[in-house]
Amino acid sequence: MRQIATAIALIAAPVVMAGAGAVPASAQDSVAREIEDLGGGLHRWTSGNYHSMFLVHDEGIMVADPLNEEAATWLRAQLKERYPGLPITHVIYSHSHPDHAYGGRALDDGATQFIAHELAAETWELNRALVRRPDITFADSFTLALPGAGTIELAYWGQNNGKGSVSMYFAEHDTLHVVDWIVLGRLPYRTLGGYDIGGMIASTRAVLADVPFTTFVGGHADMGSREDVEEYLSYIEALHSGVLSGIIAGRSLEEIQQTLDLSAYSHLKQFDAWKDENIEGVYNQLVDDYYVTMRPEVPEPGAT
Repeated sequence: MRQIATAIALIAAPVVMAGAGAVPASAQDSVAREIEDLGGGLHRWTSGNYHSMFLVHDEGIMVADPLNEEAATWLRAQLKERYPGLPITHVIYSHSHPDHAYGGRALDDGATQFIAHELAAETWELNRALVRRPDITFADSFTLALPGAGTIELAYWGQNNGKGSVSMYFAEHDTLHVVDWIVLGRLPYRTLGGYDIGGMIASTRAVLADVPFTTFVGGHADMGSREDVEEYLSYIEALHSGVLSGIIAGRSLEEIQQTLDLSAYSHLKQFDAWKDENIEGVYNQLVDDYYVTMRPEVPEPGAT
């Protein structure tokens, strides 16, 4: 397994324990929200089509992505009701994209430590994003130790989606949390805006090889197992390989969309709606970012 031990963070706060149950949809707006207990203090919380995590430990609560101000305000109220007196000790950002990172200030208890990869922090600074800036940044890996709840191992696997996207491995819970660049039970989002197909493949291969998880929780779509992550990897590999082969054969985007057979994955949600858009997104990345059509052995579309 990859060693993730470049830093250990410990916190101190009053010890208060409380229980949690099911949460109804928000009364504040029409977005459906809920909290699911995954056991051992670990929870998945949902706001509309977005999922994030929180972990209750002996001295407080760690929250992953705050999503947005409305969602974070709702979550804070739920946590205060269910765990009175227990502070939010840490907030961990998964990556730079604003739809997952805004709302942090609503979770700031004053002594809350915010953690992000250094590339995410640099991106927010450069682009003047209104994100609660992290107190702790790291380059490769970071381990957060939480009393009574074990460790959260954060790791950067390279470019895949957004800037500074990291995995969160809840070691004592045998659970991996990844946002955006692994999606289970559904196709990746439309034309893969903000994604790097090569990085998605490399990062997914790496976590399967190096992180001994059995349960996967994504920032969107379904929870699942290692086998489900392997199926996702198989899909993005087939998508990439099929589009690349089509370009090398001199086919146009429209020809590739008409001929590339991905029917083995037709059971995935949004397959009919997004398959051609997935192909378009990978095609554009290979042409615009990877310069495949500039290679001398690759003919112009329609030249063969």
